[in-house]
Amino acid sequence: MRYRALRRLRRSLPPLRTAFVGALLWAMAMGASALLNLQLYDWETPAKVRFVSLLYAAGGALAFPVGLFLARLVSLGRNWEIALAAAFVCLLTVTIAFTGGLFGLQYRSYYVQWHAPALTITWVFQFVFTMLTALYQFVVLGIRLYFPLGFIALAVASVWFAPATLSILLASVRTRANALASQDRLMIPRYSRPEMVAIWSPETRFRIWFEIEAYACDALAELGVIPKEAAKTIWEKGGAAKFDVEAIDEIERVTKHDVIAFLTHLAEFVGPDARFIHQGMTSSDVLDTCFAVQLTRASDILLADIDGLLAALKRRAFEHKDTITIGRSHGIHAEPTTFGVKLAQAYAEFSRCRERLVHAREDIATCAISGAVGTFANIDPYVEEYVAKKLGLKPEPVSTQVIPRDRHAMFFATLGVIASSIERLAIEMRHLQRTEVLEAEEYFSPGQKGSSAMPHKRNPVLTENLTGLARMVRSFALPAMENVALWHERDISHSSVERMIGPDATVTLDFALSRLTSVIDKLLVYPDNMLKNMNKFRGLVHSQRVLLALTQAGISREEAYRLVQRNAMKVWEQGADFLEELLADKDVVAALPEAEIREKFDLGYHTKHVDTIFSRVFGEA
Repeated sequence: MRYRALRRLRRSLPPLRTAFVGALLWAMAMGASALLNLQLYDWETPAKVRFVSLLYAAGGALAFPVGLFLARLVSLGRNWEIALAAAFVCLLTVTIAFTGGLFGLQYRSYYVQWHAPALTITWVFQFVFTMLTALYQFVVLGIRLYFPLGFIALAVASVWFAPATLSILLASVRTRANALASQDRLMIPRYSRPEMVAIWSPETRFRIWFEIEAYACDALAELGVIPKEAAKTIWEKGGAAKFDVEAIDEIERVTKHDVIAFLTHLAEFVGPDARFIHQGMTSSDVLDTCFAVQLTRASDILLADIDGLLAALKRRAFEHKDTITIGRSHGIHAEPTTFGVKLAQAYAEFSRCRERLVHAREDIATCAISGAVGTFANIDPYVEEYVAKKLGLKPEPVSTQVIPRDRHAMFFATLGVIASSIERLAIEMRHLQRTEVLEAEEYFSPGQKGSSAMPHKRNPVLTENLTGLARMVRSFALPAMENVALWHERDISHSSVERMIGPDATVTLDFALSRLTSVIDKLLVYPDNMLKNMNKFRGLVHSQRVLLALTQAGISREEAYRLVQRNAMKVWEQGADFLEELLADKDVVAALPEAEIREKFDLGYHTKHVDTIFSRVFGEA
């Protein structure tokens, strides 16, 4: 809050040149106003006329920078009417205050010879009384000297200030618009890749809009609704046009309608035949169909991303198919598995993600060119079929002017599920990189730094980043679901949402999948640490095999559990060796021969079906 206040104050400071020149002009205006009135009042002492005129000029010179600063402070970020009023009130008040103050000081200087010594109580009363008397005389006699010239100058200054503020406001709006346009082009560069970003650029969007309109004109020409030569001209001139994003934005600032702004701009290239464009169509026909094209293109990139990740997972899974590691439940050692099985699980999960995305892509790839409320009253259904085929889409069965948003909800929900799978694998790697675990680690490149304070650090920054990105992608699913419920045949409450989540979700997920692929591809794996960690509790991970053997030997499950657990607790609490404790337990050895107990500690037993798992996942072992 304090920073924002200081920033506002700094922004309110007028430029030095404006303050200096303005102070000179304001001083001249105030001095001239006083001089004119004094001449009209026919003062007999020229010296006094000069003195009072200079006093008003000095008051104006001192007041203008302060008044300008206050006017800027009050009107910053507000409309021009506020700016006009702020300039008028601030300059008026501050000019009278400063000039009145100077008048009061001059008035008091005359009586100071009869006042008590400075800073005494009597002097304070005399000072205050004299100043109040002087200010009263200034209000009664001095303010009239501002009429009419001073107030004319005040009006001129206020009018000058208001357009200046308006231009600043417009510049701010223009800067914001350019920033948003730049964001459309680049999103957040840190988490963006060019191919996906290009899909959501204004240039791509306007090009798709044109293609939708032009293909519709082709179909209308076939139906005889518009001349074929017009459709040809539209393709020739519009196809060769380079659409000016800033010009379209400028038009939209007037029309407050993006599609109309585009059509107006397009007409500048096409000429008279532009009257045949958009025949029987609505804005939603263009917007929804374009959105479908963009989402399908984005899906194709995401599918390629998943294919790359699957390839990396498969390679590393086979590389560590037989690398023994400890499986954990609740974060606690459970039983042995292999690191390859861990990666095979991730492969299977992302294979399902791919299937879901294929279905989501198919579901979202629909076209709507059905006109107002989706009845085709002013456009033939053939146009929709024609445009859909040209764009690689299928016609929406019932569009109601907009494509039903349940399709989009499922699409973004699918992206959210993929993001969750990314996070699951990322969290696994983060846990495995913890110092006390260190079974796997992100690649730490030469020159990389882990901490600004601690040179020894090697942090899992990539997988931590993936966890955060996954949260963002998931967050877009909920507003997509809330977009499903629109009013009657349509409203545009979904529009602002989709302008954000369309680019943000796909660009972010594209980056996340690429980063995860790189993490898996370069992952450092430490098999020795895996074995060391597994043996930390000296055979405890084989407890289930001993439990089952005891039940097979005729002991009840409850009793067998009690026998195994009492020996296991010695490992937890005393650091004992689990096998030795079992062999020393007369109740255990009474049920199981020593050789059978030792056999239960064979690691190979836990990996005997790894080939089966790999065959199920990869189709090969």
